[in-house]
Formats: sequence, C-alpha cells, structure tokens
Amino acid sequence: MKLLKTKKTEFFTWLALLISCLLLYFIATDYAIFPRSYKLPLLYLILVLICITGIISLISRKGWGYFSIALNLLLALCMITGLVLLPNIEKRIRSIFKDVKTDEVVYNVYTTNSKYKEDFNSFSNSSFIVQTKNDLENQQNAIDQVKEALENSSLRIINKEDIVSAVEALYNNEGDLLILNEVYVDMIEEIEKFSNFSNDTRIVYTITKEVEVIEEEKPFDRDITNAMFTVYVAGEDTRSGRLSIYGRTDVDIVVNVNPVTKQIMIVGIPRDTYIPNPAKDYGMDKLTHLGNDGIQNTMKGVSEYYKIDIDYYGVVNFGTFKSIVNALGGLDIDNPYTFYSGQYSFPKGELHLNGDSALVYCRERYNLSNGDYGRSEHQTIVLKAIIQKLMSTESISHFDELLSALQGQFLTNIAVDDIYKLVAMQIEDNSKWDIISYHMGGKGDMMGTASMGWNRHLYVVHPLESQVRFIQDETEKMKNNEIISQQILPNEDDTTFIPN
Repeated sequence: MKLLKTKKTEFFTWLALLISCLLLYFIATDYAIFPRSYKLPLLYLILVLICITGIISLISRKGWGYFSIALNLLLALCMITGLVLLPNIEKRIRSIFKDVKTDEVVYNVYTTNSKYKEDFNSFSNSSFIVQTKNDLENQQNAIDQVKEALENSSLRIINKEDIVSAVEALYNNEGDLLILNEVYVDMIEEIEKFSNFSNDTRIVYTITKEVEVIEEEKPFDRDITNAMFTVYVAGEDTRSGRLSIYGRTDVDIVVNVNPVTKQIMIVGIPRDTYIPNPAKDYGMDKLTHLGNDGIQNTMKGVSEYYKIDIDYYGVVNFGTFKSIVNALGGLDIDNPYTFYSGQYSFPKGELHLNGDSALVYCRERYNLSNGDYGRSEHQTIVLKAIIQKLMSTESISHFDELLSALQGQFLTNIAVDDIYKLVAMQIEDNSKWDIISYHMGGKGDMMGTASMGWNRHLYVVHPLESQVRFIQDETEKMKNNEIISQQILPNEDDTTFIPN
C-alpha cells in the first residue's frame, strides 16, 4: 500500500515536471531573442529529460521512489523558476529599449540676486528680456504662461537678437527678468563674464512644456540582421542629470553596423565641428549645439552634411556610462600615449579602466596637446572596448548588472525586437566581428554660431573634406556589403588645434 502511494506521488511529480518543461519550452522559444536553430535541439533535450525521469519513476523500487520524487520536484522547481524569471527579464529589457514619445522642454525665468523677490507676483510690472530669433513657438508659449501666472497680458517684452545679448541685457539691468531655455545655461557659463551665471541669478519661475517626439518615417521595413544600419551615439553632460533627447552632446559618434559582413565602423566626430544647423535655418553652428533642438536635429544635420543615412540613436549621460563600465567588470584598452588628469595617470599601453577612470579618460581634454581631438579619440577607443566586451561570452556573467545599470538611463529609438534579432543571430552563429574605428580631425578656428550669435566668436572645427569623403566612401562600401579594413585617415597631419 505504501509502495502504491509512493508510485502515485512519483507519477504526479513527473507529470508536474512534464507540464513545467513544456510550458518553459513554449514560452522561451516564443521570445524573439531565442535563436530558431536552437528550438529543435532544446525540444530533444527536454524530451530526453522527460523520458529519463519517467523511466526512473517506472523502475524505481522501495527506497528509490523517494529519490525519484525528489528529482522530479527539483527539476520542476527549476523549470518554474525559469517561468517566473523569463517574464521579469523580458520586462526589464523592454523598459530599457522603450520609445521616446514625448519629452520636456524647460524654460526658467531668471532675475539677478539684487532684484530677487520671494513672491513671483511682485514681478507683475517688470520688464522681460527674451531672445526671439530662435525657438519661437516654445518661447512664445513660455511668455504666455508667465503672463497668465502674473495675470498681466501687457507685460513689457524686450526682444534681443541672440542668447548672449539677452543675458547681457539682464546683467546691464535693461530688464528685470530673463526667460531662457535651461539647456543654454551650460553654454552661457562657458563665456568668461557669465561664468557665474547660476550664482549671479535666481530662478523665480519655471515653465515645463511636454513636446511630442516626431520620428522620421523609414521608407520601408527591413530585417536589421540582413542589412547595414547606422546608430548615432550621443553622450550628454547635463547639470540636471535628467536624461533627455534635448541638450548639448559632448560625445558624438557614428556607428555603422553590418550584420552580413560582421563589421562595425566607429567614427568619432569632434563636438566643435562646424556644420549647418537645420533648426537654425541651416546657419553654421557647433555640432554640440544641434542637440539643443533634439537628437533628431543632430542626426539630420550630420546625415545631410556627411551624406550618411542615420537610422537610430542612443543617448546616454556620463553617469550611465560609468555604470555600464562597472557593470561589465571594467574595460581593457590600448592607450596611444601617456597623459594625466587630476589624480589619474594614464600611461601608454595596455590599461584596465573601471567606471571612474573610464569617465575621466573620456572627458579629459584640457591636459591633452590636441584638446578635443584627443577626447574624441579616447571616446572611440572606449566605445570599441565596450562593444568588444558586450560581444564576448564574459558579458553573460554581467547580464544582470548591465540590465540594472541601463534602467531608465538610456534613450533609443531602436525597437527591442530588433535588438532581440541581433542577439539571437549572434548566439546562433557566434561569429567574430571586425571593429574598425576612426576619430576625425579638422582645423581649429574662432567663429560666430547660429545658436550663440554671430558677434560672439567661439571655438569651432572645420572638417577636412578629404576625411569627410573617406568616411562617405567607407560607409558606402559597408552598405554594399564590401569588406573594409582599418586605414589611416587622409590628411591627419593637417589637423590643427587652437587652445581654448
């Protein structure tokens, strides 16, 4: 009788194992990330497991029945754990690669410390300084909100041609208040006489406007695993710490990926590159300024100037960058020359970087003889190391840390299902990728910009046409599935840097 009860228990635990195995199989293989060629082998493996445990249950004698029950329960528990973990992992991955449908544009109303009043309504008879040449719609919306808040539709508005003139007017007491998009504060403080802008002023009112993020429609759908695609990698260094697609880009890297030829080309572009700004009537501007009107504006400007189709973007801030490096267990790079930055020393040769040292390595420019060109070079070196680490089997052991590091700290318009397809392809063929990297040069100059005014000369970089054509040609080759190789950029010796 006791043996019969044991046999029944064995059967039911085996049945639980069978059901949990089949459920796990169908759920796991339904994910786009699961390689198709692995489906049949996994099914065979499950069937073998079920057969072996079934046979053990059938032939087990007194004493061994409990072993069979324990084995079935243990294996069923493992399957159930997988059933619980898979949806959770799926949810965490999808929360990283989520579409950015809307974002916020923030305008602040500033006054000088000497004119600061606790009660904003006390400013109802004040004069407002605005720069009206650019960003007209959002700025008018900010002015309307201020008028509504003060219940005064006849406020005196002082119009200025550019941002610098508007800030200068506040310092010269031409008006009591200044309405300014907060993304411009960092730029303002790079000007010596306004370097203490944040300390010299107080924010008395904030206007936040939610704006719709409009993506350019693709001419056709394509399988991301069968054709070259291009990603614009942008790094922000904002004072607010809030990740947004609006803001200056201190990292500007174009990444061509060809899954057919298994090649990646990383092209670092200096942030001060002087190109037309689509959002400013195509007036010449620093590349980093294009991001103030959104990452789509940056992509459009770079695409049109370099004649490269850019499909996707990925935006991170420096805090995220540090977390990613730490989550990967650090990076190994080949540093081309010795330099120092604060407490950090970076000797020439093989180096291991953790999150903190990698961040310093990518941000330093003042202690480099070639300034921002060197910083751009360091950024491409580190990005190459990150990609290599992500594609290695070692990254699997850091999977959970990487997911945690990217939660809410990464903006992209790449669909998660496309990412799954790429990962599944890599798991399936386990191919070795060839990574090629370039950092573009140029000639330093002092010029006016569409964003900060033509009378205010800022440091800019004129791209070298020979290098632009070279990148265009290499991109076209990749697009046609031709194999390219690492080369020396043309006219590298023509690059000139002006300390600024």
